[in-house]
Amino acid sequence: MRQRWRKAALTLHVVASLGWLGAVVVFLVLALAALRSDQAMVTAAGYVAMDLSVRFAIVPLAVVALLSGVVSSLASHWGLVRHWWVLIKLALVAVATVVLLLQLQPVAALADAAVASSSVAGGGSGVRRWCRWSCMRSAAWWCYWLRRCWPFTSRGA
Repeated sequence: MRQRWRKAALTLHVVASLGWLGAVVVFLVLALAALRSDQAMVTAAGYVAMDLSVRFAIVPLAVVALLSGVVSSLASHWGLVRHWWVLIKLALVAVATVVLLLQLQPVAALADAAVASSSVAGGGSGVRRWCRWSCMRSAAWWCYWLRRCWPFTSRGA
């Protein structure tokens, strides 16, 4: 692969990865705003916005980050299987993408439940409990990922 294409693939990967991280931060902010609000409409709007951010920002960026990471690793001297940390990063991103795809339906159900009059009128305690658990799990996963897979550099390469 030519150097220009390799740099373009790497740039796409970095932009998609940082965009994914930013979109997850936005999702967590929306979740916290929905959890902390006592107004039913703010809570419902937060859950609907969370659903939209997952479907139109987080999932596409996760897929682009995964695919561009594979292309970048295959096209560079790092390789896909040459260094153990590249495989670990690939596995973490692949697992995170699969888990994210599996969570699409519950997030949509959460948005639907928030809009429904019964959960809005009743305060949606089950919805809030699920969202609180999901936010804690997401935050814990991101902390683990950042601690374990911060980009390593090889001084000798």
